Amino acid sequence: DVAPTKALVEQAQQNGKVYAKVPVQMVAGTEPVVKVKINGGRNTTLLVDTGASGLVTTADKVPTAGLGAKIGEGDSCFSGGLCYHYDTYETTVDLGDGAVGKAPVNIVTDNDEYPDSIANFKEFFSWGADGILGVGANTAGPGPAPIPTAAMPGELSDGVLIYQNAYPLGLGGYMILGPNLFPTKVSLTGAPDAYVKVSVNGGAKQDGAAIIDSGGVYGTLNRDLFPGIPTGDDVPAGTKIDVYSPDGLTLLYRYTTQ
Repeated sequence: DVAPTKALVEQAQQNGKVYAKVPVQMVAGTEPVVKVKINGGRNTTLLVDTGASGLVTTADKVPTAGLGAKIGEGDSCFSGGLCYHYDTYETTVDLGDGAVGKAPVNIVTDNDEYPDSIANFKEFFSWGADGILGVGANTAGPGPAPIPTAAMPGELSDGVLIYQNAYPLGLGGYMILGPNLFPTKVSLTGAPDAYVKVSVNGGAKQDGAAIIDSGGVYGTLNRDLFPGIPTGDDVPAGTKIDVYSPDGLTLLYRYTTQ
């Protein structure tokens, strides 16, 4: 009977994986999504969100067979204004290409305080997703810890590279799990919450606490970098923003608001 040996070999192959390559699609112009199987179910479309931690979706995307008992519950919110109730289960998260691990998953449910949690959650992601795959290591939530990518076998848990536009015509790209593939051009402490220097309209470089957030559409910076703009108003079109490394020596990126 070679079955026990075969099982050990398959386990060794899985634990010995160094890289996994997962296709990424860009939805609504700025949102990277991947297909994920939760608890052995069908593909579920999740936003790859570096600005959040944990996996959050609705019950219709997670088969109940073999799910087991819930290990927690609570309430949470997204910065976009969505608040909801959830139950937490520990189950398999399959990103494809051998990236399969067991991690806590928050399943949105209704309760007395948030009776419309499920409907509001679906509306919030109606642009083209079924929830989030939060891969931010030092965020405050909203999902459970550890982040799903940290629960992957072997070196797949080392980190994530999102190459969101690898293909022509804006068709998308891929996400690579594993150690960093390329030489590091510049390194920031924190993922996604990091400190940077910011220059507005060519002015002095000021300290900024930034969220490097693939799920935040256009990112987030301190409002005190824009004096004179009332809270709730947009930064005026034509504002030039340059973002530098914390020492102010390396330009990370620049853009002009529209």
